[in-house]
Amino acid sequence: MKAPRKGPFITSQKGAAAVEFALVSVVLIMVVLGIIGISRLMLTMNMASEATRLAARLAVICDISDTTVREKTAAAYPLITAASLVVTYEPAGCSINTCKSVSASIDQGTNGVNLNLLIPFIPYTLKVPPFTTSLRRESLDSSRSGGLCS
Repeated sequence: MKAPRKGPFITSQKGAAAVEFALVSVVLIMVVLGIIGISRLMLTMNMASEATRLAARLAVICDISDTTVREKTAAAYPLITAASLVVTYEPAGCSINTCKSVSASIDQGTNGVNLNLLIPFIPYTLKVPPFTTSLRRESLDSSRSGGLCS
């Protein structure tokens, strides 16, 4: 057995692996949290896109200003509230015979869709970018929708 070395430089390696693991694990955890955050952002953006698509699809086959369009969309996509969904008929003030198209979008005001990041000690909230889907008019009559509007 070697005698311990005396002097200002200690050559003992005891605990070096624990210190290296502690340094590397902080970086590893931050990378994993970043991947989870980006994945949640992509999921939320996809959900917002699909919600506007569904709302526009329902709006072109249901009655004008039917509330079930927003309610069914909010029920299908839980992160999207009925208040954050805006359905507009063009031209403004049109009737069942004069409407040309329908647009569905996510409101970016106080009712907008937000995403809280999971980064520890950094409370940061991202707003989902605006999504709009427009479709040409179809029946705009719920009696011909096959029960989708009820």
